[in-house]
Amino acid sequence: MQMGVGRPHVLEDHTLPARKTARASPHGTCRAGRFFASQNSRIVKLMATQFSAQREKRVDLVHGESGISVSLWRGTYLHIKRLRLRNRRVLVVGGGEIALQRVRKLLAAGAKVTLIAPNIKPEFEPLAESEQLRLVHRAFQRADVNGQYFLVIGATNHPPTQTALWEEAEKLGLLCNVVDDPQHCNYFTPAVVERGDLQIAISTAGESPAFAHRLKCEIETHLPQDLGPWLTEQGELRREVLASLPAGEERNLLLNSLAQRSLCGLPECPARRFAQARMKSEDIG
Repeated sequence: MQMGVGRPHVLEDHTLPARKTARASPHGTCRAGRFFASQNSRIVKLMATQFSAQREKRVDLVHGESGISVSLWRGTYLHIKRLRLRNRRVLVVGGGEIALQRVRKLLAAGAKVTLIAPNIKPEFEPLAESEQLRLVHRAFQRADVNGQYFLVIGATNHPPTQTALWEEAEKLGLLCNVVDDPQHCNYFTPAVVERGDLQIAISTAGESPAFAHRLKCEIETHLPQDLGPWLTEQGELRREVLASLPAGEERNLLLNSLAQRSLCGLPECPARRFAQARMKSEDIG
């Protein structure tokens, strides 16, 4: 993934599988289309089975234009957001492997990162060649947390440092995540399955990152690799439809129908010809 692209950041685990060209099946539906008809219910059933014995908890499926966010919460409702971090300033405290993972994802989202730690892994050095990352080789000080930062992350194995970071961030009303310490977090970093512009975020509110990872692996297994290119073609054709047809039931039915069809970038694509014929008949009518 190139740095500085500025993709929305869903605050944790990104997996970017290699893209493959979507191919139409003899049945007129690509693997991406067949997935929604066959596997979606299986994944929902998996979640229902896992949580059926935990009556005091609740699972929310939040559907959006770019994906589904799954949030497990108890008592307090957690509102899931996708953040644009391009050119936002982020403070990371810690110079180990976990900090390295977080910094890579922040840089991929376009953030400008300051990392503070007395001992910093050599793997940070190539990343610091970019103007997006500044390395500060010293111990953390409370004054390091200030209003220039949009969010702060604690990734050390030193509890007093983590607590001090949290306290200063809370004073200033900053977003703060202390790794493996839910009590010192006001946001949590979900596991994320990604296929192009589709992102599926899975959060357990810090209750069980291991289960979030397990559910992510389950979704990864069944989610077609060609969903990214398929979704790109869906978006392009959707914009054509929106520009040609007025809002109403006819347009909604056409868009819903296209979401179940195989798409490709060729002019002779059956789904594209189908949409164009519908748009032409609407104009004539």
